[in-house]
Parts: sequence; C-alpha cells; structure tokens
Amino acid sequence: MIHNYYTRAVYLMVFIFAISITANSQESANSYLQKRKEFLQSKSREELYNIYKAVGGSRIAAMEECARAYREAKMNKETMEVYNEILGDPKLTESYRQVVRAELASFYHELKDYQKALALCDEIIKNPAPSEYSKFKAFSRKVRCLRELKKYKEAIDTIAQWNEMIKKSKYPEKIYSLGTPMSGGLEFRAKEQLAFIYQEQGKYAEAIKARKEILDWIANIDWEGKQIEPMTRKYYETNSNTAYPMVMGDCYKEMGEYSLALAEYEKALENMKKEKITGPKGFREKKIKELEGLISVCKQNIQ
Repeated sequence: MIHNYYTRAVYLMVFIFAISITANSQESANSYLQKRKEFLQSKSREELYNIYKAVGGSRIAAMEECARAYREAKMNKETMEVYNEILGDPKLTESYRQVVRAELASFYHELKDYQKALALCDEIIKNPAPSEYSKFKAFSRKVRCLRELKKYKEAIDTIAQWNEMIKKSKYPEKIYSLGTPMSGGLEFRAKEQLAFIYQEQGKYAEAIKARKEILDWIANIDWEGKQIEPMTRKYYETNSNTAYPMVMGDCYKEMGEYSLALAEYEKALENMKKEKITGPKGFREKKIKELEGLISVCKQNIQ
C-alpha cells in the first residue's frame, strides 16, 4: 500500500490555514514553530483529529497527520502517544500497521534512538504483509541508522539485501522520491546510500564512481515523456547541479585532485547562485560562502 501523499498535503494545508491567523509570515521560523506548538497545545486530541478528518480523510489518516504535526512541533511525548494509539487500533490492517511502524522508525531515527529504529525496520523487512513501499522505506532507514552507528559492513550487506528486493520487485521501473512514484530505477536510493558509505569510509574513488552512475541515470530521464511531476524533477535536477558536484568536489579534494575538485566546486557555485535553493534562513548564503572558501583552497593548491 502506498501512502496518499497528495491527501497528506491537503491535510497539511488545513493545518497551516488553521494557524495562519496566529502566525505572521514575517516572523522567524522559531517564532512560527512556537505559535504552531501553542496552537496544538490549545486543542484537544479529538479536535485535532477532526480538523484533518473534515477534509475527507479517515480517522486513522487524521491521527497520522496529528502525529506528524506534533512531531514537527517537537512535541515528542504527544507524537509517541498518537502513534501508539494508531498501532493499538484492532481494525488496522497489518499492511497499514507496517506503514505506521515505518513512520515510527523515522521518528526514532530523528531522536537518535537507533536501536529502536533498527528493530522496527527489521520487523518490517521480515514481515510478509508490508507493501514493497514499506519495505523500501525500512531498508533505506536501516542503512541510514547503520551509517550513523558507523556499522558500514552491516550497512553494505543491508544494501545487498535491498537490491535483491529490487530485483524481485513487481515495479522494477519505480522509484519513490518525496512520496511520489517516479519512472526510473528503484535502485537509485540504494546507490546513493552506497556512495555516502564509500565517502565516509574514505573510499573516494568508489564514491565518485557511484555518484557518476546516478548522474548518468538522472541525465537520461525522459521528464516530459513520463509526465513526472515538477517537484520531483526539481529535486533531482537541484541535486545534479549543486549537491552532487559539491560532494564530488570534496572527494577529489581529499584525493589531492585539486583541478578536478575546483571544476566541481565552480559548477556547484554557479548553479547555487542562479537557482532558488530552499532551506533554513541563510542556508543558501552559507553554502555559497563555503564553496567560495573551497574554491580558494583548491586554487592555492594548484598554484
């Protein structure tokens, strides 16, 4: 079962509308977060459920949105209570239960409680009921947790299992990005995680090779022909133009290949300046300054 992320977006809009009367658009992100927290604290659990349910969602879907709202407001105790309430519903199908467990694994990962996150991921992977999407999310989350713990061999072994799942997939031409099925190759996320592992291990040549394979795949996507929605396309193109050149530049710099590193950093800087990069306040300016510093280091080492 694939979660309906478009419905989720509608729920989120309802939430934003509900608190927009209390949050001025000119206020800082921290102030906005505080006002959102105050709004959530002012409503009973049932009132919050009804806000989301009013736009056509089921009670379970409304409860999930409430959990996410608590989570975004850093209300961890309330988040856990709602997730446990959902999982305790006897009418919940086993497949849906695993979707919720995948969300809970993500929450534990966020809290750096890696053991609980890993236990949930293993439960989903071993359970025959979950959809491929739930298993896909569990493999991805498990690898990320193992990376945090620097258990690289186990992470690589997990990627091998992940790739076996991909080979047996009923949807071999699907990839999930931002919750949206996308034509391409399901192996993208597995390759991306492998590239991160190689880089963290200091295997820079392998990391560069893995990322070049991903870039080649992205370059050959038929965006118009496959009618891929704009948000997903923007995500991949931004990674291709800014994030990937920057991390590849880091690899080349660590290898002492300063000319190659310089070319990657300059590409990233050029695209960073002309693209509208979203992120926390000052993120874009910070990255531009960082890239300018890296370019200066490379030029000094080339001379």
